[in-house]
Amino acid sequence: MVQVDDPPESKPLILVADDEPTTRGFVASVLRRNNMLVEEVEDGQKAVERATRGDVDLVVLDAVMPRLGGFEACRIIKAASGSHFLPIILVTIQNDTSSRVAGLRIGADDYIGKPFDERELMARVRSLLRVKKMHDDLTEAKRALEELAVHDELTGLHNFRYLRTRLEDEFRRSMRYRDPLTCVMIDVDHFKKVNDQHGHAVGDAVLVEVARRLRAGVREVDAVARYGGEEFLLLLPSTPSEGGGVGGGAHPGSSWRDAHRRRRAVAGRHRVGRRSHCAGGVARYEGRTSQGCGCCPVQGQGERAQPSVCVRGEAYGRRSGDGIGRLSAHERRFGARAR
Repeated sequence: MVQVDDPPESKPLILVADDEPTTRGFVASVLRRNNMLVEEVEDGQKAVERATRGDVDLVVLDAVMPRLGGFEACRIIKAASGSHFLPIILVTIQNDTSSRVAGLRIGADDYIGKPFDERELMARVRSLLRVKKMHDDLTEAKRALEELAVHDELTGLHNFRYLRTRLEDEFRRSMRYRDPLTCVMIDVDHFKKVNDQHGHAVGDAVLVEVARRLRAGVREVDAVARYGGEEFLLLLPSTPSEGGGVGGGAHPGSSWRDAHRRRRAVAGRHRVGRRSHCAGGVARYEGRTSQGCGCCPVQGQGERAQPSVCVRGEAYGRRSGDGIGRLSAHERRFGARAR
């Protein structure tokens, strides 16, 4: 068995700022002997410029420096760091309690007085580096959980949780700016047969491929979500209607063409060797006067837009024949009162 070694940990980068070359050189040499990368600057202004460029793991600041002192440099660096944790150690000859308290109040994470022992310096540096690593790991874990909370694990698309919030936001934006909003439901036909005859692994592969094709055909402002099972929902903001209403045989213009284009992109033979058909429904909202809309019940202030209502057009398509490979539109008018 071949043993794979873990990748070596990267060396932390320490920024040392001190106007005295002797002290600065001593601190830098101690850090380098302990397997750390070091960059040296001679004043607070250069320390701020270098620290705010990123990639620095810890800053050692002398409290008294020309151009910009360590206290002010510490305050600026902490303010610029935002949610990113960049630990700072203040080094000064002033060892009185008032100076220590002042340094800690402006954001310094530790304080060491001159002269100091090499072991004390390294103990403080390593302690803050451990805190920084825990903070960075926690931040990354939080980001990963936030991504998982709004994305479907199988397809990588947004999930129903994200869809509910996004739909409500888009609906309110559509009402405010009188901007058309289109919802398109895509349903993979006879998907249960795929699972029964070829197994769930093939079914999952089909869903992943459908998601890939849907994602490839949308604009940056559009949203593609897995509604559930083999159903997908597309939110298409600012999709104009050029062909009039749904009733009387007309269709909702470009929103209808967009839906057909996406249905055709999903249909056909997949890389997994299966040919699929898709059915769908189009619902569209046009600000105060809506045509083809099932997504926007305006029954009073604060009414929440429900995705289940948004995709009523899909159900209408199922009632028209078998619904296989078809696209249908759902019409309902809204204004001061529904007709």
